[in-house]
Amino acid sequence: MPSAPTRRSILGIAAACLTGGAAGCLSDESRIARCSGYGTMGEDDGPLIRAGTLDGDELVSLGVVVSRDAPRDDRFAAVVVRDRDGGLVADVPLRDNRDMSDLDTDVDPKFSGSDGELYAVPLGPPPQHGDVTVSVVDENGTALSTAEYRFNCYDADGNLP
Repeated sequence: MPSAPTRRSILGIAAACLTGGAAGCLSDESRIARCSGYGTMGEDDGPLIRAGTLDGDELVSLGVVVSRDAPRDDRFAAVVVRDRDGGLVADVPLRDNRDMSDLDTDVDPKFSGSDGELYAVPLGPPPQHGDVTVSVVDENGTALSTAEYRFNCYDADGNLP
């Protein structure tokens, strides 16, 4: 399986995202970025439901929705995000995070109505641009469900830094 962060680091990221503290992964009202993006999904019945951008108080994140059953199914070990060059952006272990995602899919209209668990991968402050591949993998790192997603996020006022 690809290298996995420690349980403590995943919990720290999740706690920072949920509290809206310094990381500011998700915001309830104001938007820090204007994002556009598009993607292609793999299998219709796979564990990966949707990928897209989320913005918060200070950071833009990549939101990934997996089926509610994915974290409980031993066939699915992790969500792996890779950049266009194949470099590892994130490795979110699913088995270790069973019933730990408290992010509501209604936090953003892109994800509203998605019946699944939402995970946020912090990318950084705007502007953020990317071309990523998101995969749900088994314990050997073999992709079982894959999506490709391209995005551009700028400051909400449209100005460059």
